Amino acid sequence: MLNPFPLLLISTLLSSTAALSTGINRRHASPQNSQPGGGDGDPYFNNDLPRFKREILEAHNARRKEFGVAPLSWDNELWKMAKSVTKTCVFQHSGGPYGENLYGSSGGNPKSAVDAFADEVKNYRDDNLIWDGNSPRTKDGTVIGHYTQVAWKDTVKVACATSDQRCNFPGGAMWFVVCEYWPPGNVGSPNENLYQKNVGRPGEAFKDPANLKVDVPPFKGNGIQMPESLANDLTGGSNNNVGGGGGNSPISDPGSGEQNPPPQPQPPQDGNTEFKIVTVTITRRSEPTPGPAKRAVLGE
Repeated sequence: MLNPFPLLLISTLLSSTAALSTGINRRHASPQNSQPGGGDGDPYFNNDLPRFKREILEAHNARRKEFGVAPLSWDNELWKMAKSVTKTCVFQHSGGPYGENLYGSSGGNPKSAVDAFADEVKNYRDDNLIWDGNSPRTKDGTVIGHYTQVAWKDTVKVACATSDQRCNFPGGAMWFVVCEYWPPGNVGSPNENLYQKNVGRPGEAFKDPANLKVDVPPFKGNGIQMPESLANDLTGGSNNNVGGGGGNSPISDPGSGEQNPPPQPQPPQDGNTEFKIVTVTITRRSEPTPGPAKRAVLGE
């Protein structure tokens, strides 16, 4: 069933063997003058950030329970990064050190954003997967990178933010939702299939993360002030560097290569079409390492 709202999604997808690249234009959009205040004016609770945080965590952890992986906790450093991306009204990956899912919709709510990511589980089927070395793609061209990030076992921290008002994206005026994850998921390695090790799937045995105590790298941007309502809300885990313990610090990758790009997809023709852009990374290291390249996909 098609979603009644126009949607835009973009997710991080890392691969160790191939990168499909297209010249994706930055999707600039000026904010629309919609006023927050609950209901249709504030469906993502900019005026009630503790509620937004609670609903984001509940939605993520309900789906992670479905996929047999441990719940996530909140981190305010990730929120700062997510908020900084929403303020750009540019529907493109930030290139930051964290895992990242992007979503845009003319309506919806926090749960619908997370469900849009996780519902790609329907595409992640053994009969639909093709393995390029240790990284998956689908036979039918459908997208899986949002789901695999949500279901990534070794990701233990999350925070999301939404734009203060709708952004005028090419598909229309939409709320812009950004979710940041640590440690990042969708990591490929030439020596080990980290997808089979990390991606939780319905009906599989519970997968406990390797290390629950991780340090989230601090947000290094400027101009983002932590709201008191979030700073004072300690539910769901809020403080950075709790427990000390090292996450996967990104390592620069000296070697990469690209294949010829696929045809550029056409933009959505109506409000019931979902537009997705997936970022792909390629590495030749023996350890997982993030890095940039892009592939565009149009799907329903």
